Amino acid sequence: MICMVAVALWVAAPLIANGAEDAQKIQALISLAQTVPAKIEDSSAGKAFPIFMEDRQQFGALNQQFAAAVGPEVAAFQRDPQGFLLLQAFSRAMQKIGYDYDATIFVTYDGISPDAYYWLGNTRRSEFFLPVSMVLNNEEYLKKALADGLISRESALAYLQGTADFISALSKQ
Repeated sequence: MICMVAVALWVAAPLIANGAEDAQKIQALISLAQTVPAKIEDSSAGKAFPIFMEDRQQFGALNQQFAAAVGPEVAAFQRDPQGFLLLQAFSRAMQKIGYDYDATIFVTYDGISPDAYYWLGNTRRSEFFLPVSMVLNNEEYLKKALADGLISRESALAYLQGTADFISALSKQ
């Protein structure tokens, strides 16, 4: 457990470093996500990947399926500093193994307790959200991702509000 908390804090360190400034940035991104045009409003009704699965062996098997599905597109990631190709590749990989990436983002971040973010700090799980953090934590990328339908408004807001809740919980510790 201590190791997971340490990893979560390492992953969140850039967000904690500036405290109030980061909270303001996330609130500005939430306002932006609420108002800019979005091609997709609601998270799809697709099947969400079970991020909070307790069975480590079963999760490991799913993780291997996901890695195999996303592996062929690794070269594209290296040419993608914005994260758009990575977001698309993750979405396609999820579909290949029978899950929906947008639904996974929404289900994972919608209303979970800030304590659950420590659990998400486990690198095998946090890797699932790397392209989301690359895209949604930047105003211009967020606008483009919503306008192009790379992510639904509902999922973007769930992720950003979850991030705001996490920053708030950390600042109270």
